[in-house]
Amino acid sequence: MVNGYSSGRKSDPVVLGRIRGWMRDALGRPDAVVVVTERRCAEGGGPDVETVVAVTGEPGRARHHTLPKAAADITRTDVLSLAARGTHG
Repeated sequence: MVNGYSSGRKSDPVVLGRIRGWMRDALGRPDAVVVVTERRCAEGGGPDVETVVAVTGEPGRARHHTLPKAAADITRTDVLSLAARGTHG
């Protein structure tokens, strides 16, 4: 996926799908809407790319998490940790 925040490279849709699946499994919500996006890191001194995982729920209950690494480097353990954090990570 390439967007206005992208690093100029395309994200692997298989990797993004795997992260979405892990989040749905971790939440116990196979029908959850999960959006995974890679973007350039906005803060200097950090990694070049960060990954945002957003989960929609009931109105006003959406949550998002930012991981300071490329989607390809995210593990199932990372996603389980995000799911356990709650509303904003």
